[in-house]
Amino acid sequence: MNGSQWYFVEAIPSESGVNYDFDNYRWIYVDEAGSDTLSLGAVKFSGNAPTGKYLVRILVDMQNQTISTNGIHVGGSFNNWNTTDLRLYNFVDKIYEGIAYMPAGINEFKFFNGNTLSATETVPTSCASDGNRSVTVSADVINDAVCYASCSSCSSSAVPKVQNSDNSVNLYPGVATSYSVLKLSQNLTNYSVSLCDLTGRQVRSYTGLNGNTLTINREYLPTGIYLVRTTSGDNEFVSINKLIFK
Repeated sequence: MNGSQWYFVEAIPSESGVNYDFDNYRWIYVDEAGSDTLSLGAVKFSGNAPTGKYLVRILVDMQNQTISTNGIHVGGSFNNWNTTDLRLYNFVDKIYEGIAYMPAGINEFKFFNGNTLSATETVPTSCASDGNRSVTVSADVINDAVCYASCSSCSSSAVPKVQNSDNSVNLYPGVATSYSVLKLSQNLTNYSVSLCDLTGRQVRSYTGLNGNTLTINREYLPTGIYLVRTTSGDNEFVSINKLIFK
C-alpha cells in the first residue's frame, strides 16, 4: 500500500495474482525444506517484475506422472539451471506453476520431477531447442499448461487462461460512487461476473450473462476496494479488474 488505508493498495496485474478462487493477491511458494536465502529483487509497485526483466508464469500438467516427494521444479538459463530454487505449486489438481523473472529474448528451461538433474524431463525433439524448452520473452505472460515431457497440453486438462484485463475487459469508471459499467471486447454467452472484497469474500455474483456489457450498481456495498472477476462460460479465460466505491 502506498499509504495507510486500503484505498492506497496497488492494483495487482493479472499475471502476478493468484487468480484461483478470486484471490488477486501476490503469491510466492516458500519451500520449508529449503536451506538457502531467496532474493526476489525489487518488483515495481502495481507491476509484475523487477526493472529490466519480465514475469513469465510457467505451468506444467503432471496428471500422467507420479509426483516426486521432493516436489516439482523448473530451471533454465534465467536461473543458471538451478534445480532447487524455483519449486512449483499446485493450486488446482496436478497443475504446477511458478513465477520466474526473465530477461528479454530467448530463455531455455526444463521441468524437474524432483530437485536433481537426474529428475530432468525429456523434451520431445519436435519442440526442443538443444534438448530444452524455450520461450521468447518480450512482455509479461502466463504460459498455457503443458504436459510434462510433452509438447502440448494433456488431453483432459482444463485450466482457465488468465487474460490481461486491459485487453479483454474494461471497467469504467474505476472509481465510482453509485455504479460502474463492465465492457467486454467481444460478445459472450453464459459468462459470469463476481465481486469480492479484499479479504477474498464474495459479496455479489452475476451468472448466465450474455452480450458484452454489465452495469454494476453499488446498492448496499460499503466504501472500499473490490475485485471484479469475469469468467467465460467455457472457462476459457478469466479477467480481473479493480473497482473502488467511494
